[in-house]
Amino acid sequence: MKKLLIVLALLVTAACGPWLRVEGPFTSEALNFRVDLPQGWMQQNTGKYLLITRDGVLLQRIVAMRINLADEKQFTHTKKRVTAEMLPQEVAEVVIDNFQSNAENLNFEVEENAPAAVAGKHGFKVRFSYRTKEGLKYRCVYYGVLAGDSLYEIFYLAPQRYYYDKDLKTFEDAVPSFRLVKS
Repeated sequence: MKKLLIVLALLVTAACGPWLRVEGPFTSEALNFRVDLPQGWMQQNTGKYLLITRDGVLLQRIVAMRINLADEKQFTHTKKRVTAEMLPQEVAEVVIDNFQSNAENLNFEVEENAPAAVAGKHGFKVRFSYRTKEGLKYRCVYYGVLAGDSLYEIFYLAPQRYYYDKDLKTFEDAVPSFRLVKS
């Protein structure tokens, strides 16, 4: 049953927009960011977020998105909210709570929670891991920054075995290029 739900979710995701080969920087006025993407990967812009992968979204993915602070439901798994007055580390705690509150993320463990420059502003970097119900261990590196009425985030998620280390440098090379179109 769970495999059927995953397949259906992937089909719905695929139906949201076409997959295109990455051919240079990505810029979205609507999302208010630009980022240099790794060549040879595939991208999908849903209008709500940018999703890129090289070998498939279950093997590795980079997601960049903007969350409007006025949205009634900012996160999927936590009721906590981010406000424009929060410090970067306070925002990081809300992000951590969202991932940790997901019942699918077992043995959740924060490996790093530190300040980081994101889009030329004071933001944060969180690195964490968790296991799926099937026992597969995933690792994630998540960067976030508040700017105006939005939380901007860019993160990399992959299974720890093989894929995480394989593409981590590619992601870390892309993060410094993440910029806001309008400050």
